[in-house]
Amino acid sequence: EQFSVECKMLFRVLLLTWLAGALAGDYYWHVRLGFASPDGFDRPVVIVREGAESNAHAFPPPTLRVVEGEHVRVHVTNDLPTHHITIHFHGQHFVGYPWSDGPAHITQCSISPGHSFTYEFIAGPSGTFFFHDHAGGKSADGLQGIFIVEPKTPEPFRGQYDEELEPLLLTDWYHTFSETQIAGLTAQRTEGRGFRWVGDPKSILFNGRAACPAALASNPCSDTSTGDCCDTERAGHYVFNVQQGRRYRLRVVGATQMSYLNFRIAGHRLTVVEADGTYIQPFEVDSLDVNSGERYSVIFTANQNIDNYWMSALQIYRGPVQGGAILRYVGAPAVDPSGSPSNPDATTLLAPVEPPAPASYDLSRWNPNNLKSLAGYSPSVPQGPADKTITYATAQSFLADYLTWNLNGVAQVEDPSLPLLQARYLGVEPDYDTLPPNASGLGRVVEHIPLGSVVDVVINNLAAANGKNEEHPWHMHGGYFWVLGTGIGQYNPAIHASTLNMVDPVYRDSTTVYPWGWLVIRFVANNPGVWLFHCHILWHLKMGMASTFVVGEPKDIPAPPSHYPFCGTRNSVCMGTNQYCKARSSINFYNYHNSGSCSGSNCKQ
Repeated sequence: EQFSVECKMLFRVLLLTWLAGALAGDYYWHVRLGFASPDGFDRPVVIVREGAESNAHAFPPPTLRVVEGEHVRVHVTNDLPTHHITIHFHGQHFVGYPWSDGPAHITQCSISPGHSFTYEFIAGPSGTFFFHDHAGGKSADGLQGIFIVEPKTPEPFRGQYDEELEPLLLTDWYHTFSETQIAGLTAQRTEGRGFRWVGDPKSILFNGRAACPAALASNPCSDTSTGDCCDTERAGHYVFNVQQGRRYRLRVVGATQMSYLNFRIAGHRLTVVEADGTYIQPFEVDSLDVNSGERYSVIFTANQNIDNYWMSALQIYRGPVQGGAILRYVGAPAVDPSGSPSNPDATTLLAPVEPPAPASYDLSRWNPNNLKSLAGYSPSVPQGPADKTITYATAQSFLADYLTWNLNGVAQVEDPSLPLLQARYLGVEPDYDTLPPNASGLGRVVEHIPLGSVVDVVINNLAAANGKNEEHPWHMHGGYFWVLGTGIGQYNPAIHASTLNMVDPVYRDSTTVYPWGWLVIRFVANNPGVWLFHCHILWHLKMGMASTFVVGEPKDIPAPPSHYPFCGTRNSVCMGTNQYCKARSSINFYNYHNSGSCSGSNCKQ
């Protein structure tokens, strides 16, 4: 007993010491190119090296854990030879720190080769998150990892599990470098063969590992190999080790570029307790649908015979690409489970939905409307009508000879000359507000929202250019929204308003609108800044499927940190009769991309 008391006291001292040190955390990342064979196919990848002098690096990057309320500073240096990057800590709210949100051309200029940027924010909310590139497509090349914010107070389900497994990062993996893929997506019809779709991924990775794809499995690499082959020493199934009879928490992170995945553990029921960092009313499922940008915590009991069991993930609403990992009980042999990974719950959901629109979907196993907030842990949804309602019709069509995904006929394009948050803060309204959608339909989708407003967003999911219809995972930066409801067809308030959940809707930052379906979300615009709202399928974002929420007035935006590199040429910012040039004359502008200081007339205050 005395030993137990002494251990508890020592643990408490160590914990408090650790927490005290965690109040201000500095992390140094160097981003560089390397090679990896996560599914046996050797290709260039983007890796993160921790510290300037360290040779330690990992693919994918190691999980970063911080404490709620920690003052986080992540110093990112771009050591890539030619590629620009940014980092977005997906799901963090950046209250008071909108300058660190990360999307290129929205809150910052991208980090050019040889340059650095410090992401500074107070960690919050707590829960399961991840970080990824938000400039080009480097998340598809490996620049993404898990980010966990430990809560200050115990979670309501802490007593329901004995230990936490290492978190699971689910990714879809291609054998082509992302810049080649994006070049095909953004090609005009008159350029060569024009638009080129990226196709289905080659593999589904579990924490950066997968078995060799079938097309390569018969050609193992050797010293005499020619052409594509599979490095069998590096490919293989990731293994999670469990002990019979114990209860486990598993965090599941949907870090895919495109794939909507059905996840299951053979023979084990899953109790879902967390969605995107918020606590939900627990419910049991045989399998879990995880879309790009979504995160969940599940609890399961290792209550089967000592053996090996498949953990499987199957791409749904597209071609049937499948991946697997192994749940291995202590005492089981180190072999693959019998059979192959399977997802029987999802066998009817394997392709984009052809017209006509279905009357309904069989979502009995996994209905997003069944996700409900746990009482006492999420704010109550505001009642009554919204102060502002934004309605988007999403569609795919050719605009200015580009195949785009667009909102109300406008595809959002990136303008590298001046980040929108910077322009808003400085009061450069003509530059900031829009690239006015011209006859081509290319421009910006900008929504001005008064601070404190209650906002409803209605999304009606229309067809792609080929007549089929796809699902879209929507993610909002800078805060949470309530998912009031989803359904089939187009939203009609007279018919559907009475079906919305105004009592205990789930409160999260990412959710899915289904093929031929509608979605209604609500949020309170209480975080001043410029926040991206977009489809989290990387390829759709690059094709224009995004809008920008401008919350509050310039005076409401917190001042940038002293190290923030204002960018864009002075000429693109201070021009004409804009009065902000005088009012904010102390700001040091320079061309960040070219790392040059201003000169000549552009430097005059």
